[in-house]
Amino acid sequence: MAALAALTLWAQAPAIEGLAQTPELKAIDGVLVSGAYKDQLLMFVLDTGTTTSFIDIRVAKAAGGKLSDVLNVGVIGPGVRQAGVLSRALQIQFPFAGGSIDHDFLRVEDYARASALVGRDIHGILGADFFRRFVVEIDYLGERVLLHPRSFRAPAHAVLVPMRFAIDRTPVVEMRMHLPAGKVVKVRAIVDTGNSGSAITTEEFARRHRLPELLGGVAMPLGEGLGGKFSGHRARVPVLELGEFRLPESIVSLPDRNSGVLSSSRQFDLNVGASVLKRFSVFFDYGRARMALVPNERINDPFDGTMSGLQLATLGSPHDRVMVEGVIPDSPAAQAGFEPGDEIIEVNGERLAPLALVDLFKRLRQPEGTEIKLTARRRNMRGVLTLTLRRMVEP
Repeated sequence: MAALAALTLWAQAPAIEGLAQTPELKAIDGVLVSGAYKDQLLMFVLDTGTTTSFIDIRVAKAAGGKLSDVLNVGVIGPGVRQAGVLSRALQIQFPFAGGSIDHDFLRVEDYARASALVGRDIHGILGADFFRRFVVEIDYLGERVLLHPRSFRAPAHAVLVPMRFAIDRTPVVEMRMHLPAGKVVKVRAIVDTGNSGSAITTEEFARRHRLPELLGGVAMPLGEGLGGKFSGHRARVPVLELGEFRLPESIVSLPDRNSGVLSSSRQFDLNVGASVLKRFSVFFDYGRARMALVPNERINDPFDGTMSGLQLATLGSPHDRVMVEGVIPDSPAAQAGFEPGDEIIEVNGERLAPLALVDLFKRLRQPEGTEIKLTARRRNMRGVLTLTLRRMVEP
């Protein structure tokens, strides 16, 4: 959840049936859709965890945009994030098979760091104001995003899950979390397509239910939001329930204090992202306040989590240099001898291609026990380190 913001009324949605686009899904488990401003190709994160749409400050300035105000926004991570407000909306066109749509952006942020973590330029976020214009279908397995008119109804065999909306307009559903000793607790879960990783509890929910003591798990860095890096424990719960679906041995992240909205929010207990959603085709119907789920062939896949222990980012643009920013203790990467500051230049003897981090993410998503030989440059030396993939949170 980026906890962000813009304002195009959903009542203005064009009545076009089934606008489709093939997003980028495999590499990061986020959903990236393409747009354009004049002749410039732009990439946007499709993000239900964001209150409104944002565009990168550099795109806005290049288009002649001027700021009229600056706001503080709540984000994941310990830092405070500021967003700018444009004096005039910037309109971006999104091409889809069957037509194209325009969307207005009034809020701006700096997405340079987000781009480095994804390994390609990110130019903005499509948030709640975009979702309210359509019934949005995300087919994770088929790698398609379809925009249906608001009159559209999900297939009859889909499982309907009621949604309500938090104060910041993010969708919240009720889930159930099974804990050891047969205890079951209700969970208010934000459905966040912008969360490309595991489900994340709030610090208050984890403390109230004593999850670190009950679940154990592994202490590690949990990730990086727009407010910076945050840490905690990663563990497994016996079962997560979403609608009629039971997801056994689900991985959840339990953040420490000082994790931004994960520490301060009382509007939700859990942030659910791609590790759960990629098992379905998901229909977001904001007008009827519901989500519809059609399971795909991944429904029974195990929850693996990170199996390398490498924390990676690219250096500069065009994102063709992949750097090791951190190594999780006792992880396969630590055992292989990686250190922060290493630059990865080859995988199994092959030079990393453009969009190198995207390619490397794919290589690191292989079965447990797979050996990957990574050539790394460290200062003036280079060598080959063998990484053996292993689940860091055991079932």
